Amino acid sequence: MNDYVNYLVEIIKDIDLSKLMINYYLKEFEPEWSMEAYHLHQTVEIIYCLEGTGHLCFDGDLIRMSKRELVIIRQDIRHLLHMDIKGGRFVNIQLNTSQLTGNQQIFPPNAYNAHGYIKLVDNALIGDQMKNVAVEMVNKDENYDMLVKSEIIGIIIRLNRVINSSQKALTSDKYILQAMRFIDNSTENVTPGTVAEAIHISAGYLMHLFKKLTGKTIMQYAAEVRMERGKQMLINTNLKISEIAHELRYNSISHFSMDFKKNMGLSPGKFRSIKQSVN
Repeated sequence: MNDYVNYLVEIIKDIDLSKLMINYYLKEFEPEWSMEAYHLHQTVEIIYCLEGTGHLCFDGDLIRMSKRELVIIRQDIRHLLHMDIKGGRFVNIQLNTSQLTGNQQIFPPNAYNAHGYIKLVDNALIGDQMKNVAVEMVNKDENYDMLVKSEIIGIIIRLNRVINSSQKALTSDKYILQAMRFIDNSTENVTPGTVAEAIHISAGYLMHLFKKLTGKTIMQYAAEVRMERGKQMLINTNLKISEIAHELRYNSISHFSMDFKKNMGLSPGKFRSIKQSVN
């Protein structure tokens, strides 16, 4: 990590700012504002939610962004931003990776999911740094370029720290990997007891370990997996919402709808209609 950081610092400090940061914005979006069409960049895009709620649409996925949540989008990934009913305030920077040599990347390639993005939460300090970048770029006071580059270096270092610590936590214990794999592949509702029994460990120890290393409870992770399945069914199938609720082992469609809206900020029907309309 230290060698890579040193490499980045040397590259960034000597490069012209206009070649490093291709675009940026600090913007207030109106309620239900939406981009007109999908677009992509030859750059890595970092987008941070300062206030409100929005949704990022990808090919085959749609995710909610709320206050203090951040998404890193890999270059050449099609996406579209859509605001919720209250609008939102977002800050964004786009970094040119073509200035790096060899196989070097700003962020670990294996940190991106199958849809080409990384979602991180609770990053107020990084959000402040991104705001500083946007403000300096607007004002262009004396030596603003050096200050912006130093902020960009700080953002990259802090994001890599978060990504690396998260990856280490998920790979440092075989029981966590086994538990996640069991939950990911289960078609039934799970409990700490059923997961612990499947991987031959005590439920109490597994709950402690899971929370310590992932920052989530087993049931929180299981709920996320269940919600992701629901999202993919809404996007990729023509199943009725009641049929999806049944497939996910919900007792009723109202229970599924309530859960979905709590997590995504949209009803299942609204979620499906947004994804279909932007497509």
